[in-house]
Amino acid sequence: MQSSSGISVIIPAYNEERYLPPTLSALRRAADEFREEFKQPCEIIVCDNNSTDRTCEVARAHGARVVHHSERNIAGVRNAGIRAANFALIVTVDADNLVPDHALRDIWIVMQSGRYVGGGVRIAVMSEQIVKRALVFCIDRAILYGAGISAGLFFFWKTDAEKIRGFPEQLLVGEDTGFALHLKKHGRKTRRKYKNLHSVVLRVSDRKKVTFGQGLKTVWHVLRQLAGRPTTREQLSFWYNPDR
Repeated sequence: MQSSSGISVIIPAYNEERYLPPTLSALRRAADEFREEFKQPCEIIVCDNNSTDRTCEVARAHGARVVHHSERNIAGVRNAGIRAANFALIVTVDADNLVPDHALRDIWIVMQSGRYVGGGVRIAVMSEQIVKRALVFCIDRAILYGAGISAGLFFFWKTDAEKIRGFPEQLLVGEDTGFALHLKKHGRKTRRKYKNLHSVVLRVSDRKKVTFGQGLKTVWHVLRQLAGRPTTREQLSFWYNPDR
C-alpha cells in the first residue's frame, strides 16, 4: 500500500468548454463522496493543450487546477498532467466522460489492498443509437477478453507510471491501450495484477460522428503503432485536425 494519501484526477483538454462542465460536475460529486468517507484529499487537474476557446476559464470556474502542455500529442498531455499531480494515486479520464459518484471510492478501496498495479473500468456510450451502443459494448468486451485490459478510465500509482515512462508519446492514437499494456506487464514483474473494475461504468459522449471507414482506419493505425510502425498526424487528421 502506498504511504502517500489522496487522489489526483487528470483530464487532457483541447477546446472542451462545451463538454467539461458535466464531466467536472460528476467528478466533484465523486470527489466529495471519496473525501467524506476516507477523509483524504482529491484534486482535479485539467491539462490544457493550446485551447482556443474558454476551456481554461470553465475548468477553473468548476474548481479544477489548470496546467498547460503546448505540443499536440495526447500522450504528452496526459504525462504533463501526471507530472503536475500532487498525490500518489492517479486517475485519468477524458473531458467528455461521466464517472459515477462511487467511482473514486471504489478505486481507492481496490488500490489500498496493495494487490494491484492499477487498472481500468467498463465503458458505455451515451447514444440513442442502439447499433452504436452495441458496437462500443463489443469493443469494450473485446479489449477486456482479448488483451485483459480496460479502456476509458485508468487508475495507477504515479511511481509506477514514472517507471514505465508514462503514456507512450510515440503513439499518436491508442496511447491509452499502449499504456495499459505496459502497466500490466510492469505489474507482472512486481507481482501485482491489473484490475478490471466492473463496479464502475464510465459513460462516454457520442460527440465523434465516426463513419465506418474512419473507425476501421483508426483501428488499423492503432494496431500499426502498437506493432511499432510509424504513423503521422496527417494520416490521423480525424483526431489531429485543429478545427475538430
